[in-house]
Amino acid sequence: MIYFAISYFILVVSLGKLYREIIVVSMLIMSISDSTAAVIGSFISVGNYNLSGNNKTVLGTVSFFVSTFIILIMAPVYTQVFYNLTYHFFYNLIIALILALQLSLIEGLSSKGTDNLFVPIYSAVFLFLVINPINTINIEQYLLGVFLSFLMVYFSLRLKFLNKSGSIATFLLANSVFGLGSFKWTIPIVTFFVLSSLLSKLRSNNKKSAERYYEKTGVRDYKQVFANGGIAGILVILNSIHPNEIYYLLYVAVIATVCSDTWSTELGTLFNSVTYSIIGFKETQQGTSGGVSVIGTIGGVFGSVIIAIVSFSFTTYNIFYFFLIILISSFLGNISDSILGATVQQSFKCTVCEKNTERAEHCGRPAILTKGFSFINNDIVNVVAGTFSIAICIIIYYLIFI
Repeated sequence: MIYFAISYFILVVSLGKLYREIIVVSMLIMSISDSTAAVIGSFISVGNYNLSGNNKTVLGTVSFFVSTFIILIMAPVYTQVFYNLTYHFFYNLIIALILALQLSLIEGLSSKGTDNLFVPIYSAVFLFLVINPINTINIEQYLLGVFLSFLMVYFSLRLKFLNKSGSIATFLLANSVFGLGSFKWTIPIVTFFVLSSLLSKLRSNNKKSAERYYEKTGVRDYKQVFANGGIAGILVILNSIHPNEIYYLLYVAVIATVCSDTWSTELGTLFNSVTYSIIGFKETQQGTSGGVSVIGTIGGVFGSVIIAIVSFSFTTYNIFYFFLIILISSFLGNISDSILGATVQQSFKCTVCEKNTERAEHCGRPAILTKGFSFINNDIVNVVAGTFSIAICIIIYYLIFI
């Protein structure tokens, strides 16, 4: 009932009628489809799975998909959503299928009630983009994006770049980037993903000793995918809602930052290079959070240069200023990642081998927290560092162009 109460409240605020109805449809999807999935899944436990900490059932997810699809197909009957679109019923059918699939994956991936937040938000944004008069979704392009996302996930699973939760997160993220952004936005993030995954696989295969101390392995999960690409996906959506070239600059900056950070880590631990803590520059164990090395620093710069090279031909900015902004913001973002890793990121000490590790459990026993906060892990640090690089990018942009 709380969702209907919220919907009623939104109806009385000063939004346009069509946009109010979009929010109502999104709330209906959450309230009806989620309840249907919960009821059916609790009574008929067929095909249990657990992607992010909560047990789900395949039948419950299928019922969520069917309920959502029916609500979206019926939307034009009781609202103006889809009503004035060119392709009418066939167009509505394709949109309903795509959105129902995406929302079902979000619901299956969610845990601890987070679907109550992300399902209505995602559906409202998607429906808004469908009817947005400024920059409406090109359905053919979006379908191509869905197909390319599927291919990317398929080969990533085969090559063990992703686990199951990571593959779903990548599919959802790639839908937004490929479907809304075309090749201009696709090439930078695909370049980062493919090259960084290959480096991670090379490092994990050749440096098993370093792998033991990382919280994450070379196979990415959904948290890593969203931590590295979530901000980029939001920027693509913002550009679709209100097109502005600065969003692409920020997008490239954040991709260059996560690429720089990943390459620093992978190349720094791939070789037997001396590692120092970025705080105090005392020699430290290789693989320690906040550790830096000459090879890792050079690798990080090279990673950001690669992203800048594959991106500059799509922008209208002067090439010198473009490279200057991207390289400075990504380098400082990478440095901030190391500083956070050395100060506030959780770090443990194994009670068996007495080595520093990012893992709360090591050598089969709980490790002791020796530094940082237990709720700040590598994924949170990556998000903060990416946000910081965006702030630096904006500052440099205004210093140069304003």
